Amino acid sequence: TAEPAFADGELPDPIAQFDFDGPPTDGRFVDGDAVASVHGTAALVAGQDGQGTAASLSKDFWLDVTADDGAHLLSGHDELTISYDSRPAESGNTGWSVFAAASDAAPSYGNERYVGVLDTASTLTVERYHNTGGRDGAGNLSASDLSPGWRHVDLVLDGSGAKLYVDQQLVDVTTQGPLLSEVLGESGILQLGKANWGGGEYFTGLLDNLTIYPEALSSVQLGLPAPESVTITGADDAVELWQNERIELGT
Repeated sequence: TAEPAFADGELPDPIAQFDFDGPPTDGRFVDGDAVASVHGTAALVAGQDGQGTAASLSKDFWLDVTADDGAHLLSGHDELTISYDSRPAESGNTGWSVFAAASDAAPSYGNERYVGVLDTASTLTVERYHNTGGRDGAGNLSASDLSPGWRHVDLVLDGSGAKLYVDQQLVDVTTQGPLLSEVLGESGILQLGKANWGGGEYFTGLLDNLTIYPEALSSVQLGLPAPESVTITGADDAVELWQNERIELGT
């Protein structure tokens, strides 16, 4: 048993943070160098208790997020943590809460380049693709049998690896996805509430407290209890044991 060194609970400065507690100004929600431009008509409604208002997204209201100079907000990042609260509609919702792609063109099956979160009342699916003539789902994550209502989502992207947390519980892990910089390139897009498939596959429901950090946050930084220890066994079978998660390090 080794004494681990973990990050403390200090958080890096986010590159975007939208709490939707006030109306947009000139059709834009602005946070520092990040801008969320309104498409359609902005709709803010009561959110969680004590949380002010939330964005009520639909085909009539979605957001295009960029840097304040119009540049791609996620350019150059292979580590990110995307955190938000959502309450997907219990019916009529098959859409994407978060969708980042190499361009605003419609993807073609087998040649997709995007990272997106399909967020429905009972399931959560992260698709991460850099496909060239086939469909490789090794970088995807999912959670099923979720309860309707508000949930907190943390998607941690760390190079080729990724973790998905729902309500501070680790629900899925992968170590085999494409790098975010490979997926998005230098001039990609970031949308909230809309993808580029078909008619848009709009998210219908409430979104709040959207925060993007420029690092892969640790479980401690996400508010989970600190790991108690790390145990390494065997020369070819390394396993990291955490209090709230068990992650295969490799063979």
